[in-house]
Amino acid sequence: VTASWSIVHAVDVRTGKRLWSFDPPVDRSIGYKGCCDVVNRGVALWQGKVYVAAYDGRLIALDAATGVATVTLNRPDKLNALTFEVYRELTDTFRALGGEPGVRAVVITGAGRAFCSGGDVEDIIGPLLSMKLPELRIFTRLTCDLILAIRRCPRPVVAALNGTVAGAGAVIASACDFRVATDKAKIAF
Repeated sequence: VTASWSIVHAVDVRTGKRLWSFDPPVDRSIGYKGCCDVVNRGVALWQGKVYVAAYDGRLIALDAATGVATVTLNRPDKLNALTFEVYRELTDTFRALGGEPGVRAVVITGAGRAFCSGGDVEDIIGPLLSMKLPELRIFTRLTCDLILAIRRCPRPVVAALNGTVAGAGAVIASACDFRVATDKAKIAF
């Protein structure tokens, strides 16, 4: 794994071939701790898979053998509730993954017992209640940008639904090309 300026390049250490590049939208100064072969600027190579760790723990894994990129919402203690920053990161992620030559498909899922419970009560829902119309428009555009990035992704996007799928989480799932649910999935708009 190498980094030049702000673009991260993931390279297969066995062949030296570039797997993909990612232009991180935020500071990725922390790595995936404790079990990685290589960690650099928040990117880790572990058991043949490349991981990009965001500051909030969201992970993107690319399986080079299959070309499947897996985006995991990783806030299981909050049922993977979305924050304003996660909205932006997901939008940038889907825009970036769509143009990567090593990516053949994208799977989005949630860690723990939920796919996504919607907007975080403290980070999104609370502030929304006090916003004026111009601020609400900005939030609506933020949401629409994410959905548009998913819909415009030229790779098939699969939502792997586990547990709670509510509010914005259900909207994200609906924007995907395919949805696969466990028997424990509960979907609510």
